[in-house]
Amino acid sequence: MLAKNPRPIALRGNARLNVSCASHTYVPRGSLASAALRSHARLWMLLMLLLLCGCRSGISMHIPGEYQPTPPGSLDFGQFNQTPRPRMGSLPWPGLFSGFEVADPNNLGHHSYSNLGDETERGILYTCRGGFLDMAHVRKTIDTSKYVQVRVEMALLNNWSALRIKSLEPSVYILHLNYPEFWQSLSPDEKQVLARELSIRIGQRMAVLMMSWHELLTWFGYQSTPFLSEFPSAFTWDDTASHGFGAVLVADHALRDSRDWNDAVTDAINTGLHELGAVTPSQTMQAVEAIKGRWWSGGMGGGKPLKRHIEIGWYGQPIIPWLVPNLPFCPDATPHRYDLPRLDNVMGRNFQNLLRVEIEPNVLQSESIRRCIPGKPSTIDVDKDLPFVMDHMKNWHIQHEGEASLLP
Repeated sequence: MLAKNPRPIALRGNARLNVSCASHTYVPRGSLASAALRSHARLWMLLMLLLLCGCRSGISMHIPGEYQPTPPGSLDFGQFNQTPRPRMGSLPWPGLFSGFEVADPNNLGHHSYSNLGDETERGILYTCRGGFLDMAHVRKTIDTSKYVQVRVEMALLNNWSALRIKSLEPSVYILHLNYPEFWQSLSPDEKQVLARELSIRIGQRMAVLMMSWHELLTWFGYQSTPFLSEFPSAFTWDDTASHGFGAVLVADHALRDSRDWNDAVTDAINTGLHELGAVTPSQTMQAVEAIKGRWWSGGMGGGKPLKRHIEIGWYGQPIIPWLVPNLPFCPDATPHRYDLPRLDNVMGRNFQNLLRVEIEPNVLQSESIRRCIPGKPSTIDVDKDLPFVMDHMKNWHIQHEGEASLLP
């Protein structure tokens, strides 16, 4: 049986999106009839890689008017000074422009935060309990959790009231820190232990949020590379599952591991894939073909998704991966449940109100996103405002494509 999840979403792929919150207008791209265009597809993929490898320096964490005392020494996070390096994902089905590639769980190489090395950075694989995973999304989610964690730990230890972070997209995330009354009375040792645990949990939560925000931007038409629409890849089933796997199952172990980050992540990925029952490349292809016509449809233009899985786990609901039914190599499989770590009980302390996150979109699609929210706020409060945007996307597909398009 398929995992039942009330929050997946279907989108009409292979189309260019011109969207406002009031209505959607799709402009079909048309079919691509010539096999000779395969060479052009390779050129586009190369262009994407080149353009993705831009500035990774992020932004200053400082915010005018906030309490942000300079800690002793300098703000040097080593290799984590830079945002996680770009990795090009792929659509979870074969096609001319899908970038589809199957990954071998027994040949993923050694993880690398900063440089490619021998890491297998991309490819789709199937797991019996975790569904489809995109290794590029998995690795970037894991590295984003570390990028956030080291900054939040520093901020907590120095009683910062807020900090700013960003990923490769133009959007900026403002993390407001509202300390409970008992925080200032803690001993230095206890504060250090709590700051470490809090920063790990916030790193995991923010990683899923930041990866999901990228999916949301592309749903509204944002393109990280010119002339190359990312709309067909927004919130596909492999992306959502990859974010849950990377942040909850892998990062939770790697962030607590005292070894070199790349060593810790490599082992945690391999352990997690074993736990989920990763299958062989040929079995992954069987799983992909088993859902053709139901989750995705083929076409000369590279195919399109028939379903989307919109879930971010931020509000307490689990991320439940979609499983392909009746696979002979995954008998009686049940989906793994990814619950983002909470802050209401951290070593017996309640930090439920510690974190408030706002997003400055800073993209051409900002106005379309804001129109989904009452009052059209300039910054988007993740707790109060983002649910309106999420509901808009889901409700649009219920209205135009029916509830069946929201289920695996």
